[in-house]
Amino acid sequence: MKPHHQYERRLIGSMVKNTAAAVALLLCLNGCGIFSTLTQTTRRIVREAAEQGAHLQKTVAIAAFGYGISPSKHSLEKRMQASLSERMQTRCPSVYLVSSKDAAHRDLLVSLPRYATGTINNFQLAEKGREKGFNAVIVGQSVDIHEDVEEKGLLWFKDTHRYARINVMIDVYDTATGTKLVGGSHIRKIDVNDDGLSRIKSGDYNVPAIDDALLDISDRAAEEICAEMQIQRWNAYILASDKTGVTLSAGSRAGLTVGDILEVYSNTETISGTGGQRFYLPPKKVGEVRIASLASDQAKARRVSGDEMAPGDLVFFKQVR
Repeated sequence: MKPHHQYERRLIGSMVKNTAAAVALLLCLNGCGIFSTLTQTTRRIVREAAEQGAHLQKTVAIAAFGYGISPSKHSLEKRMQASLSERMQTRCPSVYLVSSKDAAHRDLLVSLPRYATGTINNFQLAEKGREKGFNAVIVGQSVDIHEDVEEKGLLWFKDTHRYARINVMIDVYDTATGTKLVGGSHIRKIDVNDDGLSRIKSGDYNVPAIDDALLDISDRAAEEICAEMQIQRWNAYILASDKTGVTLSAGSRAGLTVGDILEVYSNTETISGTGGQRFYLPPKKVGEVRIASLASDQAKARRVSGDEMAPGDLVFFKQVR
């Protein structure tokens, strides 16, 4: 066994040993601290083991953009989602992108689970995403566009400059942890003439400069999301389990083949943050399975070792040594 592979095994083993310490540390922090610490820990682990299953295709879903939007903005939300989907497919050939247009997933991707405050229920989103075999879910809030004003020039030479400001919030939730892999606001200034500003203020968003801004935002967001997904370790989930084996949420489309061995990790322990948020703690290994048969989106696997396997458990590709 090569030294760096031995290190990867020791790293995963240490995850289990350090779980109690991690819980104590996280409980000492506020909600923001819990989110930040858990995200950083998870990213470090997956990056150091990223080569395992690097040839396998991840599944990422893009939810319908916006919620509670006025009819006048509806077309703008659709254009933003379509633009991001197009850029994702161009930039991320190793990612299989699922859209809210897919009838099999509309129940989740059109009506996302939310808290009473209206914010995304990250834990329920992760749970439901696992059932569908998603590695991550892209969530875009309403596209905000309005007129803004600034003064340009010096002293008495100052002049008032009017322009449109567009703001798009795009977050990416990891189904393995419930945390955000990517999150933030994308803001662009749009220089338009008085007629363009008048049309925007009246709710007419058929302005060429808006399409240019949406394309630029989509390109930058897709670049960031694809880079993050590339360093994430591939995983799938157990959908069902019995005495003989398990059913997995990934199949031949992901690149799995009969005979592949996967490591199974129990992922049931959680921790709570502020505002009712919950996150999954680092998992512990409970056994291994071998792929016995394949469909496009699912696989049947026989137990190689371990017997405490349940729906929702994580599976990782075991690198052939």
